[in-house]
Amino acid sequence: MASGGILLAFSGYFDATFFASLSTYSYGDVHPVIFDRVMINPGNHYNNNTGIYTVPYDGVYQFSFHAQYYGYLAVQMYVDDSQNDSHVDAIFGNQNTYFRTSSTILSLTSGQTVHLGQSRNDSGVYGDPTSLFSYFSGHLIQAN
Repeated sequence: MASGGILLAFSGYFDATFFASLSTYSYGDVHPVIFDRVMINPGNHYNNNTGIYTVPYDGVYQFSFHAQYYGYLAVQMYVDDSQNDSHVDAIFGNQNTYFRTSSTILSLTSGQTVHLGQSRNDSGVYGDPTSLFSYFSGHLIQAN
């Protein structure tokens, strides 16, 4: 318990948490999509220069991503840099301006990596330096 009787929910593993948004428009076949505007990243396991999250502990993780897009959307989540149609989660869309959100739970080991990629040349994800139109986040649910 923290002072004042408040229980800290992720007290042992909060450093495995991250939340980052996209500050500019990402268009085309992009691997990985770099969510460069980091709001939470206490353990620095998400690299906002590469767009890659490196798993710090063996365990069960939850990852979420949300995208606003124009035209077409094809965003996939990959583990360990595998980009040959072996994504673990995806969101797709094919109209004007929409939002899509997805969340997945994965059992991972320390050192594995997770990132998002766009797989179509005409796919676009909207980003803005002052708003949270598109974001990528993750946290450890249970350590092994």
